[in-house]
Amino acid sequence: MEDAREVMDLRATYEFLHRHEWIFNFAVTDFFTLKVWDYIPTEWRNSLESLSNAELNQVPFGFIKENWPESLKNFITMATNCSSPRKQICLFNPAVVSNTMKKGMNPKKIHEVSNMAAVIHEMCREHGVKVVIDIGSGLGYLGQVLSATYGYRVIGFESIASRSHGASKRNVKQSKQNKPHRTQNQGNDGNGGKSVNVDIEAEELSSLMETVTLELEDTKQCRQELTKLLYEHCLSEKEQLELKEGSKGLDDLRRMSDPARKVNSSNVECSMEQSVDQSNIDALSDTVSNSTPLSQSKHEIAQSITASKSDHLSQTVPMPNSTPVCMVGLHCCGDLTPTMLRLMRDLDVIQCLVCVSCCYHRMKEQSNKSIVNFPISKTVSETIRTSKVPDWSLTRFAMRLAAQETKARWQHQSAEEHDLHMKHVAYRGLVELYMEKEGTVLKKCHRKPAKKEHYGSFDAYVHGILERSTIEGKPLSEVEKDHHSANLKKLYVENEENFKYIEPITALQVVLQPVLETLITLDRMIFLRENGISAEIKPIFDEYVSPRNLALLANKT
Repeated sequence: MEDAREVMDLRATYEFLHRHEWIFNFAVTDFFTLKVWDYIPTEWRNSLESLSNAELNQVPFGFIKENWPESLKNFITMATNCSSPRKQICLFNPAVVSNTMKKGMNPKKIHEVSNMAAVIHEMCREHGVKVVIDIGSGLGYLGQVLSATYGYRVIGFESIASRSHGASKRNVKQSKQNKPHRTQNQGNDGNGGKSVNVDIEAEELSSLMETVTLELEDTKQCRQELTKLLYEHCLSEKEQLELKEGSKGLDDLRRMSDPARKVNSSNVECSMEQSVDQSNIDALSDTVSNSTPLSQSKHEIAQSITASKSDHLSQTVPMPNSTPVCMVGLHCCGDLTPTMLRLMRDLDVIQCLVCVSCCYHRMKEQSNKSIVNFPISKTVSETIRTSKVPDWSLTRFAMRLAAQETKARWQHQSAEEHDLHMKHVAYRGLVELYMEKEGTVLKKCHRKPAKKEHYGSFDAYVHGILERSTIEGKPLSEVEKDHHSANLKKLYVENEENFKYIEPITALQVVLQPVLETLITLDRMIFLRENGISAEIKPIFDEYVSPRNLALLANKT
């Protein structure tokens, strides 16, 4: 549980975001329809309008001018203080990725995989874990590096069958190309500064990595299916043989994990049922994770039952003591991270976690537009309840900003790049304003409404978008194009004076981006701590290369 000072900081951060929601709580295409510039405090306007390009780029880094109004200075200072550090912490040397392994990976992916693999290796080494489950494993890049470089057994779980199949094919191909080899990880990897050498035959390398098609969801059925798959794929051949020879074989285990089997007193409802009701989410946070097996031996696997403070019961099926696993995820999208955190709380087999999240805006919404899985911790929930704005909540717009690029790339934007961004926002916003005024829907018939060359001028943009759009499923006639073109150009003239606010407001969004992402990640870290799990947040990537660089590291000590 966080101490009172940290809770007060959370409350201050939440109220700070509420006061400045005008900066982010809108769709970028609604810039003109909502007249966002009208919400800029009067005393801020001159300061923001007079910024040079170099000054604009430094605003997210705490840049303040002496003659600025105190309210603007306080905004910059508060945002800076409420943001987690993003500079990469190089705790370990990145894993060495062979040229063969690099095939199919771009430089960003290589950077992520090599650094995350090193962090996972240290976590597993420290806690005696030899099996890694990779959630959302995709084509298996991370898992293949973990198995080839460090010798871990890796089971990838991927929801898209084509990716699972692709990962399996890639694994077989990589194994053949890496015929008997010695992998080596140089430098300080936690083994007293010694190098790690792993001799792996091609056949062994292939067997170390496999991918299973499974969509991880917050449901009882999914939890039971995952438990079954962990038994089937994590146990060594020796352990599986012992189970088959013992009083409880794998057939018994499959029946015990069967989602269709009848629920009784020894098979209570799991706490993973999904609900959009906030009270249910809070109840989930009350579940106690410290479960104790009733009995367990080489020939017997028993169930254990954990009672929460709210009398909510959850079933755990403990794995053999010799087979703890590390659950990892690189770019866990939307609700996937909260699902993983609840699985770690509820499944004894999951000893540690390394998770990098992304796409917060893809989390499910409730009917009131608040986010189902934010907050998930009791601490943040209570902080919001006792704040000055208990009925206000972060929306999808806030989550989208949290998932945007960080200030690292913003500081290098040239005047030309700022001008192009301004045109993107302005031109799209004017079309949205026009459709609202006219009651007309221009539906794009291409993935992008306009090509890059169309942003040279508004005339070119209008021509391009009218050529690539339809109304009620029909292409526009020349007469219709002329009509819409003339009206759009008129709107341009009427609103051109407000273009100057686009980049300053974008700069303010960049200032708030790390505040929002920090709040989301802190909520998740606190959730684990509330359930007796040691957790911390570390920036493990270079944020310029990979903006989503905050990793949630956790273990059951």
